[in-house]
Amino acid sequence: LPDRVDRAYAACYSLVGAVVNNKTHQRWEAAMIALGVACRKNADIPTAAARTLCDKSNRPDGRTKLPEECRPFYDLMRLAKLVPID
Repeated sequence: LPDRVDRAYAACYSLVGAVVNNKTHQRWEAAMIALGVACRKNADIPTAAARTLCDKSNRPDGRTKLPEECRPFYDLMRLAKLVPID
């Protein structure tokens, strides 16, 4: 994740744009993994981007499960009722 906030925002939301423009399970999962890894450096922007991807309108059809790399997002996304609790 870039140190500059504007670049970090651009990097994270370019992932969101790539998924929203072509929603596949593989793209969604890859973007969520990248955001989970980016969260280790600075959580604010990657978490906001992940929240956008977890919105039902931005997920691919079918059941989605957060990848293991997204562990920092689990509680937040569950509390927001954006992912299943199981």
